[in-house]
Amino acid sequence: MGGLYRSLTISNNATITITGNLYFQTGSNVTINLINGGKLRVLGTTGVLMDKNSTVTITGDSTGSFEATQIDFDNGAELNLESGGAAYFSGETKLSGQDVILNIFGLFRTNEIDIAGKATLNMDSPGLLLVENRFKMQGQSSVLIRGLSVVEVGGQFQSNSNQITLEVEPTSSFYVCGGIFNPDSVPPAVKAEITEGSDNCRILPVTFISWDAYIGKKDRTAFLNFKTGSESNISHYEIERSVDGIDNFEKISELNAEGFSQSIKGYSLVDSILPVFKSTLYYRIRAVEFDHHFSFSEIRRIENPGIPKTSGSWLAYPNPTNGSDLNLELLETLESTPTNIRFRIFSRLKETEMISAGSLEELRQSIQTVLKNSPKGLIIIDIYWNGKNEKIKLILS
Repeated sequence: MGGLYRSLTISNNATITITGNLYFQTGSNVTINLINGGKLRVLGTTGVLMDKNSTVTITGDSTGSFEATQIDFDNGAELNLESGGAAYFSGETKLSGQDVILNIFGLFRTNEIDIAGKATLNMDSPGLLLVENRFKMQGQSSVLIRGLSVVEVGGQFQSNSNQITLEVEPTSSFYVCGGIFNPDSVPPAVKAEITEGSDNCRILPVTFISWDAYIGKKDRTAFLNFKTGSESNISHYEIERSVDGIDNFEKISELNAEGFSQSIKGYSLVDSILPVFKSTLYYRIRAVEFDHHFSFSEIRRIENPGIPKTSGSWLAYPNPTNGSDLNLELLETLESTPTNIRFRIFSRLKETEMISAGSLEELRQSIQTVLKNSPKGLIIIDIYWNGKNEKIKLILS
């Protein structure tokens, strides 16, 4: 991204993508405002570089996000994440050198964080820091957690320096899910500020806060709805279905994910192609990350009432029908694959000529075309196939 910028605003669900790295040069002072779903994405492997004495302020309304692979600070560099701002780094956050400062009052999520030298991490309400893996402190670094802010570390807390400072106010929390690496090397005052144990962990690629599946019996359609409370590195969701058991899930649809989010996001899908006969349907959601890892939701089960089998060879539904939604199924074995299909349609006003169809799909389309111009009321479809004949009665509404 070339040029000199003092401020940048991205809004109205717009996204600026930088395929390389983002560099804030010495002494620069830049404000990035992300509102109404605006996003700034940095795809370069080096990520974000903050040179000496550079300052970056990220603001927002909790709907936008700043996303990059990693971020590295040089001496005197300062990043301010204001309340409503959100920053996600899929790699490492490196705070090293003299007078480096990271102020977090919004949502900051990173894979790892390494605080070294005389770098300082400050947090205050409503700051939330989520570290997927390791949290490391070295040198004379300081971490100051105030107000109602929360730090959650999915991996271990590491330090080999007796000069580090970790201060957590009574109203704040510092959770470490993976324990303390080499605890004898960590100052007792620092260990006293840490709450250990996996019971406090919630760092997951995605958290589902609701997930419902139900069937509309009138139109034989399955409605699937789910909401996420947080997403991290999620590319898309694959909706999978299995019939009469959970051993044979197949993908039926795909929905784009938000990617990175700490606000509630809603998703919905309609499965209108259900099995003809009564069956139990199982649904699950596969959450696929950008690096192709994936995780599953819980399984939801619904009962498909199916369409009652008639005494004839053909099943026509729905009935009544508007014509355009008519489906036809041949209830015979594969040995009776229909050939030489012909049909005609009777209504109270007219009778069509005999019409030929080369396949079941062509038969459906041809009948739907005829019904578009047929009068409402009782319709009789007279079908001939494989030397057989059957008459199907329908109500055209």
